[in-house]
Amino acid sequence: MTEAAERFREHRLVLRWGTRRPGVVSIAFICSMLLVTFSVHPSTFFSPISARNIFRIPSITLLSRSCSLSPPLTTLPKPATPLLEKGGQSLGPSPISPSSSPFISSSVSFQSVSSSSKSSEPSLKILDPSSLPRTSSSTTSLSIRKSANAAPGCSYTIGKWVRNERKPFYSGRKCRRWLSGMWACRLMPARKSFNYESLRWKPDGCTLPEFKSRDFLARMRNKVIAFVGDSMGRQQFQSLMCMLTGGDDAAWVEDVSKKYGLMKRHGALLEKGTAQRFLKTNTTIIFYWSASLCEIEPIHKSDAHTKFAMHLDRPAVFIRTYLRFMDILILNTGHHWNRGKIEGNKWVMYLDGKVDTAHSRTMADAKSLTINKIASWLHSQKKKNLTRAEIYMRSLSPRHFFDGEWNSGGRCDDEFLPSMQLNITGHMSDPVIESAISGTSLRLLNITYISQFRFDGHISKYRPDASHQDCLHWCLPGVPDVWNEMLYADILLWQNEQRGA
Repeated sequence: MTEAAERFREHRLVLRWGTRRPGVVSIAFICSMLLVTFSVHPSTFFSPISARNIFRIPSITLLSRSCSLSPPLTTLPKPATPLLEKGGQSLGPSPISPSSSPFISSSVSFQSVSSSSKSSEPSLKILDPSSLPRTSSSTTSLSIRKSANAAPGCSYTIGKWVRNERKPFYSGRKCRRWLSGMWACRLMPARKSFNYESLRWKPDGCTLPEFKSRDFLARMRNKVIAFVGDSMGRQQFQSLMCMLTGGDDAAWVEDVSKKYGLMKRHGALLEKGTAQRFLKTNTTIIFYWSASLCEIEPIHKSDAHTKFAMHLDRPAVFIRTYLRFMDILILNTGHHWNRGKIEGNKWVMYLDGKVDTAHSRTMADAKSLTINKIASWLHSQKKKNLTRAEIYMRSLSPRHFFDGEWNSGGRCDDEFLPSMQLNITGHMSDPVIESAISGTSLRLLNITYISQFRFDGHISKYRPDASHQDCLHWCLPGVPDVWNEMLYADILLWQNEQRGA
């Protein structure tokens, strides 16, 4: 072979390798990335739980059934996001920030199952952010309030759950004085994982002020804080008591329930309410159970088996009686507005002092009417200077039942955490409450959206005497602690505004 021919052959080999090299490099790069992912998260490939929940992602299920109901897919994969049936039509996933990681985990998936007409528990119909009415400029809403050092337009309710380097504010094994055993998951022998305690909420572009119990009590010196609502309100009350005492049962707190007429009724499983006073600062914190927030009275007082009039247009007697003594009032309602609960409690809806047949047919209308009436009345009391209270209406706490309803095998016992990789965007709250307080002096404590992602934090199957899984109530310490952090942040905000800071 001549020297020229040899050089020509070598030149062809070089050119051939050069054309193949990018493909070889790409394959090598992809293999190395898969190897790293497997070494860090092997369960991503082999966990049956992860595999099972991938197929529960609501957006995937929806798209497979009817592509016409969802918006077109973009080139990047979207994480599973809450869906709502609005007018019988399912809505697609909410938008994701451009800065979001394109990688998603099966841990992002969650599902809210619509309750049937026979269910005695309500279903949270999860909302698409774009479908919600925005809070008007006249509404004082925590969902749009800015922290002192927040960027313009920043919201506490937009952010993500991240790993928490600090310990919870209190131990779930302590705080026996205020924490109900049925919510103290640390005391449940069957529960082995407590990863739900290892997360904190991090707003995008905002700094959520660090909760300081001494500062909270100092700011609330000689003041009265009242939670009025259902068992979710009771959870927030117990959470705050444990946060303020650090779980110390020997804290300088005295029971002043009698002062507010809160005596346990004979034969009742739980007290109607409780009032606790911190002696050093004369700060009183109250919980009063009123699942509907409206007045309920026996129709026939002398009859032990009487039904009860549920006055949709009258606030609870406790609110009307003690509002003038309150400095902060936090209201919540929602999970008792269904046919099963109404009938189980023997409540009969009344309007203008007589049986209301129209609204008894529609739970949603009855709930909306009551919330609007109460918000209007509270606003009028503030306008007339008949109360000094800052009044919050807290949005609905979500429930997370997979594979059924609470009474039909619904469950939430899978061991996985919310994705740490997503910048969660969009506005989600409670449209009924937002509409009711729009244009009033009431404030919105928006906890719905941030709580949607915490299906890992419920009581689940671990309560010893449970006949079904509890995917409504939260383990304590847990998600309700963050609600109180957000409450504290908003208190700092309006106090600074009042002082002209």
